[in-house]
Amino acid sequence: LLVANLERLDESQEEDKQAVHNTLGIFENLMEVAPEVASTKITQDTKLLEWVLKRLRKGKFDENQLYTSEILSMLLINGGHAVKAFTSLGGLKRLVRCVAGYRKR
Repeated sequence: LLVANLERLDESQEEDKQAVHNTLGIFENLMEVAPEVASTKITQDTKLLEWVLKRLRKGKFDENQLYTSEILSMLLINGGHAVKAFTSLGGLKRLVRCVAGYRKR
């Protein structure tokens, strides 16, 4: 339900931007309480990882993009199913594309 809400929110609206931030906070709290269980359940039972990878590609860098990258790191630190799901979604290739814009030329 939370991921479905994330997908429908329009972050150009201030209220929706705050709602995204609060929703990411819920996922962060879940991962702090029981990191391994939450990481596995989140990647198996939700489409949060897909949403995170899409969100990281969006436009300019803002506070929600930073928070999204923190959520991704929390998921991947726990390893296991999250890393497998990340690689199956082409996550590494997507991340390389994201950081390519910051590469020195």
